[in-house]
Amino acid sequence: MKIKSLKLRQTNIPFVLVFKHALKSRSEVDGLIVELETENNIVGYGEALPREYVTGETTESVTGHLINTIFPKMRGMEFNNIDDVLYFLDNFYDIFDSLTEYDLCVKAATELALLDAYGKENKKSVLNLCSSACGLTPKNEIVYSGVVSADTPIIVKQILKQYQKTGITQIKLKVGKDLEHDIKNIELSREIIGKNVEIRADANEAWDLASAKKNLPILAEMGVVSIEQPMPKTSRDDYPKLMEFLRGKIEVCIDESLCSIGDAKWMIENGGASLFNLRISKNGGLSNALKIFAMAKSNGIKCQLGAQVGETSLLSSAGRILAALCGNFLFHEGSFGTHLLSYDLTKNPLSFGSGGIGDLSYLNLTDSMGLGIKVEGKLLDKMTKKILE
Repeated sequence: MKIKSLKLRQTNIPFVLVFKHALKSRSEVDGLIVELETENNIVGYGEALPREYVTGETTESVTGHLINTIFPKMRGMEFNNIDDVLYFLDNFYDIFDSLTEYDLCVKAATELALLDAYGKENKKSVLNLCSSACGLTPKNEIVYSGVVSADTPIIVKQILKQYQKTGITQIKLKVGKDLEHDIKNIELSREIIGKNVEIRADANEAWDLASAKKNLPILAEMGVVSIEQPMPKTSRDDYPKLMEFLRGKIEVCIDESLCSIGDAKWMIENGGASLFNLRISKNGGLSNALKIFAMAKSNGIKCQLGAQVGETSLLSSAGRILAALCGNFLFHEGSFGTHLLSYDLTKNPLSFGSGGIGDLSYLNLTDSMGLGIKVEGKLLDKMTKKILE
């Protein structure tokens, strides 16, 4: 496979509802989509959603690296087999030595476009390509959790009722500075979903160490099974202290503090978490996420699949592939599709079904090679604000 051309689309999609947490409130999503075309006129697509408060990247910084560094060097590159692709991904930061390990959205968007194109060119799904290369046996389906934003009681109640109708039995609640409000939402979740609902909490860096020590025993006593990113990523040294204080009463999950492979190494070596939240865009693609998963597994740390708010079906499919390959994620998030987006870039958006089930059979269909998403040109053009080459 030889690369003929690359282009970048800066995109925007409105939401059907406002999504809020401690760090941000969103009514739309700005994203980046890489289009990679081969000499055989096969087009692969890769997506990334830069978040400055997560990886330090912005739309502008990622755009600059892709247009000025990645695209010029990749034009004309040849990949004769999957080993060539994997070598390129494993040595990405050596090939593009002006980048750092925190240029993660840059790698994610590039990698997904390359894998999508290579899979389509060779009539294979990315799931099958990666499972063969890694020696893994993928799962057939996964079960998604519902996520409830930090909103008014009326909105929270509406969201919970929708999840109850869908048969969702796992919920993640966004929490923050108002513990009394958070406790009411926990009680409301059990009232609407049922007393056996499995509840997690995500503070999105809202607390300091003292607040975390005060709040988490209360949440644990109420049956909350995990707390995600309770403290800022800049308070990394406080995470081992919190783990020692809690002594396993509740899972401590890191998200914003877990971006690069270096972040994973530090948390493992210092005992800063019991659960890793993996997201394709913020972790630098499938290859990095698989490496972090392997590191976590060998050190007794659990993992869950996370998602960027506002992902299209491209990133949702990549997330499903990661979950299928890893096999034993504790929880799964994402695939909201048009539950959140006003439209997607495909006529058949990926979204969880009844009971939160995410079916993976589409990845083995003849017309679903690569990432398994048939991108519709008109929908892609609709969300595109600007095209750069």
